[in-house]
Amino acid sequence: MSNYMPELVSKRFSFYQLFAEFDFTVEIPSIQRDYAQGRESKFEVRELFLSALFDYLQENLPNRDLDFVYGSTEKLNGSNKFIPLDGQQRLTTLFLLHWYLANRSGNIEEFRRLFLVQNKSRFTYTTRPSSSEFIDALVINDINLGKQLPADDGKSNSLSKTIKDKGWFFLSWTFDPTIQSFLNMLDSIDAKFRNYSHYYERLSDLKNPIITFLFLDLKEFKLTDDLYIKMNSRGKPLTSFENFKAKLEQFIDELYADESVRFHLNSKQVTYREYFSFKIDTTWADLFWHYRKLVGKPNTYDEELMNFIRVIISNQFAIDNSSQIDIFKELIKSETATADITENLSFFRFKDLGALSKNVLRYLINSLDVLENDGQKIKEYLSDHFYFDEKEIFDKALKYSLSLPERVMFHAYLRFLIVHKESSADLSKWMRVVHNLVENSRIEDAEQLINAIKSIEKLFSKSDAILEYLAGRKYAIDFFAGWQVEEECLKAHLILKSQQWAQIIIAAERQVFHKGQLAYLFEFSGVWDYFKLNKHVNWSDDENVDFLDSFISYETKSVALFEFYESENNQNYLLERALLTKGNYLIPASSNRFNLCSSKNVANYQRDYSWKRLLRLSTDISDGQWKMRRNCVKALLDDVDFSEQNISKSLKKIMKNTPEDWRGYLIRNSKLIDYCKQGFLYMSDNDDDMTLYNASRFNHYHINMFDYNFYTEYLLPLEDSFIPFSETYYKEVRGDERTYAYLNGWCYKKKYYIIKVYRWENGYSVEFEKEKGIKKQSEFDTEIVSVLNKNGFEWYDENNAYYKIGDSESVALQIIKKLCVDFIKL
Repeated sequence: MSNYMPELVSKRFSFYQLFAEFDFTVEIPSIQRDYAQGRESKFEVRELFLSALFDYLQENLPNRDLDFVYGSTEKLNGSNKFIPLDGQQRLTTLFLLHWYLANRSGNIEEFRRLFLVQNKSRFTYTTRPSSSEFIDALVINDINLGKQLPADDGKSNSLSKTIKDKGWFFLSWTFDPTIQSFLNMLDSIDAKFRNYSHYYERLSDLKNPIITFLFLDLKEFKLTDDLYIKMNSRGKPLTSFENFKAKLEQFIDELYADESVRFHLNSKQVTYREYFSFKIDTTWADLFWHYRKLVGKPNTYDEELMNFIRVIISNQFAIDNSSQIDIFKELIKSETATADITENLSFFRFKDLGALSKNVLRYLINSLDVLENDGQKIKEYLSDHFYFDEKEIFDKALKYSLSLPERVMFHAYLRFLIVHKESSADLSKWMRVVHNLVENSRIEDAEQLINAIKSIEKLFSKSDAILEYLAGRKYAIDFFAGWQVEEECLKAHLILKSQQWAQIIIAAERQVFHKGQLAYLFEFSGVWDYFKLNKHVNWSDDENVDFLDSFISYETKSVALFEFYESENNQNYLLERALLTKGNYLIPASSNRFNLCSSKNVANYQRDYSWKRLLRLSTDISDGQWKMRRNCVKALLDDVDFSEQNISKSLKKIMKNTPEDWRGYLIRNSKLIDYCKQGFLYMSDNDDDMTLYNASRFNHYHINMFDYNFYTEYLLPLEDSFIPFSETYYKEVRGDERTYAYLNGWCYKKKYYIIKVYRWENGYSVEFEKEKGIKKQSEFDTEIVSVLNKNGFEWYDENNAYYKIGDSESVALQIIKKLCVDFIKL
């Protein structure tokens, strides 16, 4: 042993050098936690770290730092001792890797000469006696790695199984969690390094060490034992983010090692790493300190900053690696509130996924630079938050709770500030257009999100003059809904035409119902047809007045109408029923289904079954049918009885003009619409079969519209008038069963009878049958049969019932009433 105490003040050397050159013994103190990297639950952490070690050894480049190792040194009984405060996990894994490769390469005796002193390992644990005893035994005893026991089914545990089979392995050691972790880690090392025994020479290379640390002796900085205890109270002296940051800084050095690009910092030129390292600990840190209470612990902003970095990484990945959908899904998936960042997406995982690049780092640095605000929260460039709320979206980014559309908006916002950092004057115009495109397009999965971000990326060169670009002849915007792009083109022409049009359009877009979609107002007012025909809006002054007046009139009426719809005043579906007087406005779905736009319960209501969907201008040839439906709304607004001052009264007045087809049933009887909880109904091609769905499909409960109308309009209001029957009900069904209204509750001579009523062709079938027991004709009491015959009923074998057809609801009701009167006489 040497007689001097080496200084470990920011010294870089390898694990092997620590013993071979500096003559240290490494002792994991009792205050440290158990060895965690080898736990079964830490599989991903273990694999990522081993993969990093493997890559470094394979590349064979010197001084690949694994960050700092902090600790204290002391000289005891002539021995130099290093007691790590931080680095226990990495040091332990490296010890096991050295032992394994030394054994696998035939250098175990050389390894023992270095690591054994008086049959005691110079790398040891004091957390438990069993841990240090196991390490001693592992180093002393021979194990033939070429003759391992076969693994158990479904496991890769050949090495650990072989070790536990040795006579020197005590059964009690299996209860030591650190030893369990040792064995798990050795199995993982065996799986990854089995065919790379020559890597031991690289590990033990003293001249050009491959894997190194920066060792720091804390006593040199006069840190107290109390701080030592506090830092080790949970065995995690460095946070997840601090480790991530250190590895990222090293990676920045690697990426830009051969580049002359420099940043200006405090009147000096500095490297990428120097700039990043300084800013992330100073001005950027000051920014995120104000947001430290959004998630995680209230006294650290690590999670908030890590979430922001992850947003940047995933957005750039969408641009650079758009074909790798599965990886992108992993990058954007939300984690649980308690998830440790490094357990899910660590630095090594990001790198392994190919998500770290020069583009990412440039985007990250530029984003942080444009957001920092002299030690305050982010600077807000927009006075109006309708199109983009900077504060709300930034908070969501830090909480990693951005929706997919919000991700696109945030990307557009950051990119604009980066590209046009000298002037943000046109930011509001840009974000207005982006908002309208995003809000009115489908962005519901990873692929759509990628395409949306890439489309925004293509537009940045035009972002400071977006209106002029849209008003030009050669504008091109992909991915986003074509109808919305065309609408934005028209609005750009109008906004540039006059301040009056600009004010009117922006005011209309702010209406909650519109959310940027106004095309139907341009269509109703005639502006759309003029623009489509002439490709400009250079009309005369008189035409301009007419178009303005018409647009304002329709906008005022429609806003009032849909505000009424959203209020409690539309509980009886006055809007839907009044609209049906103008025609069939229903939105088509699959399999002859239609939607009334009457419910917000359906999952994709905003996308497919809303008033916005009805009023959207399509760009395909099917728009003719949609225009007929939109014209129902126009006709309602044009009705002489319509008044935005009293919507309810005017709609009731309009409803008096009831058509005589199927629409009349829905208009007169709001209970029919109310049954359709998600707004769906089925309509046959000739309109003779109308089925109302309680949910969205035939395999859920449903009813026949005509039967249910008969029940609610004719039976239910008179349910006390059908003596001797005491109850009225309606039978809703699933699948192909028949629906019907019915009267029951009458027992005559110990037999129960029921009257069913259901739609039959263009009339109604009234059926009388036994409710219980045998239903054959012979089971009917003769007096009952006499009454039935008297009233013109016939026997129907297939249904085991007597029946009579009424050609209308009123006739069917009279049949029932007459039957009840005759039954009472019995």
